[in-house]
Parts: sequence; C-alpha cells; structure tokens
Amino acid sequence: AEYPHIMISVIVVDSPYFSPLDERGNFTIPNVPDGKATLKVWTRGGWAHKDEVDTTKKDDFNIKVATPSDKDVAE
Repeated sequence: AEYPHIMISVIVVDSPYFSPLDERGNFTIPNVPDGKATLKVWTRGGWAHKDEVDTTKKDDFNIKVATPSDKDVAE
C-alpha cells in the first residue's frame, strides 16, 4: 500500500528454498545444501534474473535486477 507502483513476486517451484525481500531489497536463503543451484528472480510477469550459483561458497553476493519492460513481459 505504501508503494503501489512496486509489484514484485517470487516464484519457487519444487523447492523449500525461497525468501521474500526485506525493506531494502535484500534477501537471505538459509540452510541451502552445498552444490550448484539456479537462482531465479521473477518480477512484473517475467523472469528478471537467472544465475547459476555455487552454494558451497558461503560468501554473500550481490545481484542487480532490472524490471523487465512491458514488451518483454508480453512475449
């Protein structure tokens, strides 16, 4: 309600590993098993980011996600 122009959803399929964003746009996914994983971010009707990550590294990392344009969402 405070930011009606912001519409973000996260979709996780067949996985217990997910997280909502905090007020600053950060998230943490605890207890992810070691190995390779695919991080996907969904926003405004489209995949905004997809990245293969190595979960054996316990370091923090940053990603910048741009909202897909209306044209991208329609395709």
